[in-house]
Amino acid sequence: MRIRLAEFRNASGLTLEAMSERVDASVSQLSRWEKGKSNIPSGRLPELARAYGCTVSEIFAEDGAAEAAADAPALTKDALEAMLAIALDELPADTPRADWPRIVASNLHAQLARIEASGGLRPNEARAPEATPARGKAARSPAPTRPAARE
Repeated sequence: MRIRLAEFRNASGLTLEAMSERVDASVSQLSRWEKGKSNIPSGRLPELARAYGCTVSEIFAEDGAAEAAADAPALTKDALEAMLAIALDELPADTPRADWPRIVASNLHAQLARIEASGGLRPNEARAPEATPARGKAARSPAPTRPAARE
């Protein structure tokens, strides 16, 4: 396994000094992390991933990782709708409607964390055409409907 932080930093055109300011770590500490000479504290991984423009799992590369990423399922509209259905299904029956967005977002976040831990999804290459909002009032999505309770 190798650490890919330097690869992501170089791709973004940043120096160690510039990155050290972004992540509030010394240049020497970043250098040790990038070279794998010092372990990265697990609590710093999400912050480093955001600063380096990658996911936590992408920080670490294993042999054959590129082939595994190509075999990962595509992140499609259907996959996202299925994830939303699961998140809505996990809502307790007595959840006030005002709390739905927070709880659904939390459930989706947990699902995405599990997906990332298992190797992640690859972005869908086919992009949906961007919707243009209706003139006048902004176009709004209808409120989600609560799925039928499980028996």
